[in-house]
Amino acid sequence: MRLAQASGVHSDRPVTPLPGPQAALLGVAGFSGAIVPVYDLAALLGHPAPERPRWLVVAAGAPPLALAFHDLDGHVRVPTSTIVDEASGNAGRDVLRGMVPLPGGIRPIVDLLSARAVVHQLTGHTTYNTEER
Repeated sequence: MRLAQASGVHSDRPVTPLPGPQAALLGVAGFSGAIVPVYDLAALLGHPAPERPRWLVVAAGAPPLALAFHDLDGHVRVPTSTIVDEASGNAGRDVLRGMVPLPGGIRPIVDLLSARAVVHQLTGHTTYNTEER
């Protein structure tokens, strides 16, 4: 993910579960006095989530959103020229925007604006303009 799209990354933050029909919604967590909905990134990508994720990333902008994920491999700074398949406007649940070749393998880039748009659709809203945020 691009750190410019995030307002914080947190480990082992408590998430209060909420009942509901959305399996991707894990619950809510508190960040700087605000209650923020937490969605499972694996579920948004269509993958099973066998256990509670350890990490939370809070997306910058509004509406408030945090994504939970299992592993944080590290933080790297790469030139824009190394990003492959930088595409936008993919339909459905595609929250990945590009790939970055690294020494340990190729890593996808999670686009937090696209993730917010997917969550917006999951909650019953028909449109969401990622360009507004």
